[in-house]
Parts: sequence; structure tokens; C-alpha cells
Amino acid sequence: MTTSQRKRSDGRETMSRIMDFALVEFNKVGPDDFNLDRVLKKSGVSRSSVYHHFGGRNGVIAAVEAKLVEKDV
Repeated sequence: MTTSQRKRSDGRETMSRIMDFALVEFNKVGPDDFNLDRVLKKSGVSRSSVYHHFGGRNGVIAAVEAKLVEKDV
């Protein structure tokens, strides 16, 4: 595997890990009380990774909402 392929694979794994824990948080408390710090703590992902992949808290919430809509369709 080349370095760029490994980075992409690691990035997908990181995004998936963030989403898994973000979905739990979102389903538990909803968008208004969504706490990115809890997601970070439980997932073990760095804050910089969240900002890199999602742009921040609102990006994570938007991705979670899109995922939930996708499931319903």
C-alpha cells in the first residue's frame, strides 16, 4: 500500500469513528445539546482531526443529520 492510500484509509477510519460516537451523542441529546468534547473523549480522536474532516461541531452535526436522513430514505 502506498503512503497516500494508507492516509486515505486512515482518514476514512477516523471519520467513521467520529461518526459512530457522534451518532450516539446526537441520538442521546439532540443537536442543541450536542457536545463535541464528549464525542472526542469517547472516540479518542483529536480535535484537529474533527476540524480537518468536518470543519468543527456544526459540520459533525450536519454529517450526522445527513446520515440519519439517508437511513430514512
